[in-house]
Amino acid sequence: DIRFIDSSINHNPLKNIWLANNDIINPANEIYRLTKAGDYSIGLKVKNDLECADSTYQYYAVRVYPKPIANFTTWPDYIEIGKPVTLNNTSSAAQNFWWIWGNGDSIQKSDRTLFQYNYSDTGDYSLKLIAANSYQCTDTAIVHLIIHSPFTISIPNAFTPNGDGLNDVFAPTVSEF
Repeated sequence: DIRFIDSSINHNPLKNIWLANNDIINPANEIYRLTKAGDYSIGLKVKNDLECADSTYQYYAVRVYPKPIANFTTWPDYIEIGKPVTLNNTSSAAQNFWWIWGNGDSIQKSDRTLFQYNYSDTGDYSLKLIAANSYQCTDTAIVHLIIHSPFTISIPNAFTPNGDGLNDVFAPTVSEF
């Protein structure tokens, strides 16, 4: 964001026209966001109610650096303790990456290779990737992960429906570790 400040001195009401690379811009509350990377020349044309006018122009006064785009995918969709989550960094226009696991662990990497991470406890985690370019501009991507306890399904091969409360029903059982 750029804050435009008109320091013109005039006792009559002014009409201001701000320019960025000769394009008229209308900064609301004198704040304007230049969204494209590049060098910008900034100008101000001032006219009062008596039709007196003046202008000033600053060539290449503002440089906007390109913004990186942080992005990644994870798999599998269902993650259990002790089984790794695979991370695929699909960020663009970035050279450095910080992975923040949401459990106090983090790592810095300078490549986009696939790698894996093992969570040591169940829970909901916000996995963050911060991507930075050579100008130290950053972007952040966040994926929410749920780490589950592993479970087993047991199907009996026999049952004893004798009313003693043990093995009276033929049914599978599910247990979590």
